[in-house]
Amino acid sequence: MNSGRKGKALQPQGLILLFAIVAMLGVIYFQKMDSGVKYRLEIVHVATGTVIIDFPVLESEKFQIHYTHSVDCLPVRETFRAEKGQLVLDEVHWMSFGAGLGYMDQGKIRVENEWIIIEQMNRRVGQLLLRVGTIADHRLVYRGEEYPLKNYVEGRELVQLSVARQSR
Repeated sequence: MNSGRKGKALQPQGLILLFAIVAMLGVIYFQKMDSGVKYRLEIVHVATGTVIIDFPVLESEKFQIHYTHSVDCLPVRETFRAEKGQLVLDEVHWMSFGAGLGYMDQGKIRVENEWIIIEQMNRRVGQLLLRVGTIADHRLVYRGEEYPLKNYVEGRELVQLSVARQSR
């Protein structure tokens, strides 16, 4: 059946609108594709400038530093995340509140089994300078794997943890 109407070609305004919609959808699609690996977690030996650990991290991905507190010799776990190119401290777990652990007013406190946990800290630290301890036995816990820092540098050596934008 022919209704007597002939097809019309798109007018220039319609082409511009169609192009704008396709372009916006493309931008949204590629932003979602870019939500993958954005950063690198780097640990640098400060004395030599050598990158000793370099792992890809996603926006908001969490990783931990585990160590033994040098005064009370009990375990401490600090949970960080990558956010906008910075390290952000999310949680700290202690077996006891000791010297140098002054985060009590920086989040929500709860007790779980033998752990004192301060969560929801959202403390932006940018980068972290850490002297690898001989007693502390600092370990990076990344994606379920543990990396003892003493395997990369000698005890008492200074390292810097930071999050850097992933180069394309």
